[in-house]
Amino acid sequence: MSLLGKILAILNLLCLVALVFLGLSNYGVRQKLSHGLFVADLMLHGLPVDKTELDATGLPIAERITPQTLQEVLGAASGPRSQHEEAIAAAKKYRAAVAGQADAVAKRNFLAWAARAEVTQVNEWEDLVRLLGATNPRDAASFALGYLGRPVFGYHRLPTGYLRRDRLQGLIGESPEGALAGSGDYIPSSRFLADPKVLETLAQLPSAADVAVWALLARLDLVFDAAGVVLGDPASASQNAEKAAAEPAEDGSARSLDIPQRKAAISQLLWAVRTQGEGADPVAELSRMGAILGPQELHNTLEEEARAQRVMQQEVELRLQKARGRFVIAYQGRVDELGRLSRELNRLKVEVAAVKALSAQQPELIAERQKSLTQLKDDLSDKQVKAREQFQQMQQNALALYEQRRTLMGLLDQVGKVEKELRELEASSQR
Repeated sequence: MSLLGKILAILNLLCLVALVFLGLSNYGVRQKLSHGLFVADLMLHGLPVDKTELDATGLPIAERITPQTLQEVLGAASGPRSQHEEAIAAAKKYRAAVAGQADAVAKRNFLAWAARAEVTQVNEWEDLVRLLGATNPRDAASFALGYLGRPVFGYHRLPTGYLRRDRLQGLIGESPEGALAGSGDYIPSSRFLADPKVLETLAQLPSAADVAVWALLARLDLVFDAAGVVLGDPASASQNAEKAAAEPAEDGSARSLDIPQRKAAISQLLWAVRTQGEGADPVAELSRMGAILGPQELHNTLEEEARAQRVMQQEVELRLQKARGRFVIAYQGRVDELGRLSRELNRLKVEVAAVKALSAQQPELIAERQKSLTQLKDDLSDKQVKAREQFQQMQQNALALYEQRRTLMGLLDQVGKVEKELRELEASSQR
């Protein structure tokens, strides 16, 4: 081979090495960019609903999630690779927490947290409050059926309530008639409310708390079913069987949910069974839910919660306004009487203030009156002395007058004697 040929061969080899190097560099950058886009997409939309969910290219999403991906998305190298796995973990934790409660009262209070998260209507809230506050099994049974007869709008869009067949069978036993007639997985309220055996059996439970526990679990069945997990009997924490996500159809059969519906159902389940009360960290809970579900789905859940709260607030305000109107109409006379009494009270307050002012002036008035009384006493003493002196003078004058009268009487007697002698002299002279 000539020198030129050797040089060209060397140049070709160098070009090949450079081409391979550039290709490898481009592949690494492309892989890094692709991984960044994948992580960003997970952060935006959340983890896949289950292991079978595919991306836009038709590849399973869960298989591409590595420990490094979980570290970037969840902040931990280990964790669920799908929303369904998170729902399973939350369900197991919740079942264990329910089973760990000391008694029926503790179970009722614990389950009430999740029940409050599912309330979407004012009437439903009233039934729940009455159920939780019932003191005897029969009243609790009536409130429980009223509570279960209302639909769970967050999970199925039918205007009625449903019970799982196995939950009702556990209460009233196997029966081909009444509420359990038919073969659907769910029993509509029109059937279990019309069967008196349901009410009577509930009323025979040991306490109102036991009735409430049964009713709250029956409502949570629908929440768990829609998320594709099993609530089961809280007496056993080993309920690990999972199922296809479903909700009641109008005829009571189980209707399968699609990916968006399952995502919403899992979001509602995680929201309902989140840690609450003492020891809860709401910020951490919401952050994890946002990472698992995606910010958009978390926003939808919170928006639905806010919408339900707004509806309830508007209904409560409307009821308060109507109640206020009825109160004013029914007790207008009392309102007028209260107005009159208020005016009388104001008048009395003015009088009391005047009396208090006079009372405050009493010491000065008393001092002035005591001073005047002392002056009057002194004047009276002086006048009494003068009166005694005048009386003594009058007595002396009276004695003097008496003596003068006696003297005058003596003179009168002498005058009479003189006149008598004169008359005798006149008579003797005439003879």
